[in-house]
This record gives sequence, structure tokens and C-alpha cells, in this order.
Amino acid sequence: MTHPIDRADIIVEMVAEVLAAAGKTAPSRLLSDLEGIRNIYFASLEARPIKERGQETQRTIKMAKALRKRLSIPFDAPLHHWPARELQDFSFVRVLDAFIAARERDLSPPAVLNVYSASAFENAVAMLADRWRYYFDEKPSYSTTTAKILAGGVVDSGGEVYGDFIAFAESALAAMNIHNADGSPYSPASIARALRKLEGKNRP
Repeated sequence: MTHPIDRADIIVEMVAEVLAAAGKTAPSRLLSDLEGIRNIYFASLEARPIKERGQETQRTIKMAKALRKRLSIPFDAPLHHWPARELQDFSFVRVLDAFIAARERDLSPPAVLNVYSASAFENAVAMLADRWRYYFDEKPSYSTTTAKILAGGVVDSGGEVYGDFIAFAESALAAMNIHNADGSPYSPASIARALRKLEGKNRP
């Protein structure tokens, strides 16, 4: 894990060269988008070890909401019918609501990042795919040098994975210094698998 100030500059030119080879022009906001994706990627890595804390927060919210329900008093009930204890409890409801809202805010960044149902790498590919659609108004895809038909659809079998989006993602990940734990770059096949998983397709 590296601190933001210690991270190397993103060399956007290497990504621009890959796009140019595909006949596409690098958008002016490419650098700022990659910086944002990189920041979210490393933030999601930091969020993963505290999954248990998130689960505990969810349990706390559930219990707090159950208490909130018990303290709810119908507003159409005559005031003189409320015992003193109920009035005291009702004054606590606003404090309890604020507590619940604060705990729910604690959960919102992981929910947005989807860090518990997808890996940090898969989230990065998802964000690159989103940017690809935004930049070029086309769906990110890939091809392989060999394929065979199986029941349920086209399933790639061996061969080299390639495509304009794959090349873009591969160069962008390298530029952002996002790589495997051993320092090796993510392969085109790995990017394709992440894209397939995110799209929910039967295309290994």
C-alpha cells in the first residue's frame, strides 16, 4: 500500500499511444479520470481489511432501527394521553435518528465501491469500461484467436486475447501502477475475465 503522495505520476502518453494505434484520440480528461480510478482502487484496498467492521456496523444499525421502531409514537395520538416516560423516549428519537444516519454514512463508500462482491482489480476494470463507453460511445469487448461453441454460448478456449479495449485497459492499469501482488502486469486474459464477470456473461 502506498500513500498518495508517494505514488508515481501517471504517464498518460503511453495510454494515448495505444488509443492512437486503435485510431482513437485520447480525451482531454483522461489523466484526471485515471487519477480518480487509481485513488478509488487504493481506497478499496484499504477498505477490504475492515469488512468485519462493516458487518458490525450493519448489526448496530439493525438494532438501532429496531429500537427506533419501538420508540415511534403516532402523531395523531392526543398529547395528554402520552405518559411521561413516552414523552421522554420521544425526545430521544431525534438523537437516535442522527446516530442511525451517521452509521449508514459509514457504510456508503464500500457500498459505492462494491468492494465486497468484486476485487479491487475488477472494480478498476469496471471503471475503465465505463470510461471507454463514455469516451467512445461503444461497448468494451475483446476477441480471441481461437474459440469453440459450447452449449449456452460462445466460449473462448485458449488462444490470445486481444482488442482495442483490452489494449487500453492493459496500458491504463500499467500507467496507474495497478498490478498483481508479485508486481507482474495484469494479462489481457485477466482483464477479459474481469470484464466477463462484470457483464455476467458465459464467455470464459
